[in-house]
Amino acid sequence: MKTNQKLIILALLFIITLGNYSRIGNFESIRTVEFLSIFAFGAITSLFLREIIITVNK
Repeated sequence: MKTNQKLIILALLFIITLGNYSRIGNFESIRTVEFLSIFAFGAITSLFLREIIITVNK
């Protein structure tokens, strides 16, 4: 897969997870589904940043 395709796919996933995360209400306790959403947001963010860094270094 080309780097540009990876960046586009990761950018779309990043936008989707960001939108999903913004829907979560502000409660004192975090449920399992909310934890998984936060975890997915962090994982996709790290992959997205990694691909950007690789692209910039080339």
